[in-house]
Amino acid sequence: MTIDFRPLLNRISSLFTSDLRESDSGLWAKVGTYPPRHGNDLQILIDGQAAYGEIEAAFHHASKFIYMTISFGDWDFLLVPENGETMLDILRLRRKDNVDVRLVVWQPESPTPDTIPDPAPTIIPGINDGPGSIQARWDKARGYRGEYCSPRNHFEPFLVDFPAKLGCHHQKTYVMDDGADGFIAFVGGINPVQAYWDTPQHDSLDARRVERGKDLLKGLEEVPPLHDIFYKIKGPAAGDVLANFVERFNGASIRFFRTFDEPRLALCRRGGGRYKGVKLWRPRVAGYGTADIVAGCGRSRSGSVEGSRARPARHGLTAGRDGQCLSHVSTDLPPYP
Repeated sequence: MTIDFRPLLNRISSLFTSDLRESDSGLWAKVGTYPPRHGNDLQILIDGQAAYGEIEAAFHHASKFIYMTISFGDWDFLLVPENGETMLDILRLRRKDNVDVRLVVWQPESPTPDTIPDPAPTIIPGINDGPGSIQARWDKARGYRGEYCSPRNHFEPFLVDFPAKLGCHHQKTYVMDDGADGFIAFVGGINPVQAYWDTPQHDSLDARRVERGKDLLKGLEEVPPLHDIFYKIKGPAAGDVLANFVERFNGASIRFFRTFDEPRLALCRRGGGRYKGVKLWRPRVAGYGTADIVAGCGRSRSGSVEGSRARPARHGLTAGRDGQCLSHVSTDLPPYP
């Protein structure tokens, strides 16, 4: 007997799209931190082979910056298994090429498989270990207690008590310059863990899904094929991914305090919300290690950096002083709401 699930799926879909027919202003995204953006080039990358092939190529093409958020991950992850280059190998190599590499990594409350916990007091070679190193911050989930409400009043509010130990910063984003005048972003669901890497064939005997050094038969038995996607974004929405990284990096709960003084990064904007470049600045705070990223800055006649225009109370952005502007991002971006 054939069961037709389409009526049920249509009913579920209608709960979330009932207002979409009114106008673009009815899009559900209008209630989010960033508004809907028009004029984007969006490519859907299906499964890890396609997604991380594109991401690895973007790593190598970047000439100025690479920024990443990681939840579950593995430094030995092979983005393109045939190449034999681990994620950390590539990032360290790009940092040696003077590409600014920064990461925000989820810090679980308790030991969790397939995560990269804060290594302090030890140091991962090439990360937070001196000038010219990769800059990384770890971030703990804070938990939540309060009423959960439907944005469209589809159900009555109910109490949610979600402890921090069950929380996860589950973002997986990559944003980098494109080697020319713009930048690109990747947002998706495939963790940089070998078990998450797969092909459209979903071959249960594909050895490329098993992490290096692990018993092959055991790895294949424990890891079923996985199906997931990434989005490759060019255009105004990519700027929101970049701004999201700024928020996460500046707001990370675990920071590093070293004796070196890395320059801080500031995203500069022209009128109309257009990013005109990246500003490096050195804070007047002794011993402060990894650099805050500063968004929404402009240059005054005196050469100092003006205050943030990106609603700092809402986005958690700050502004700095005493910097020089490196104009390498020229993508047009709508202003923040």
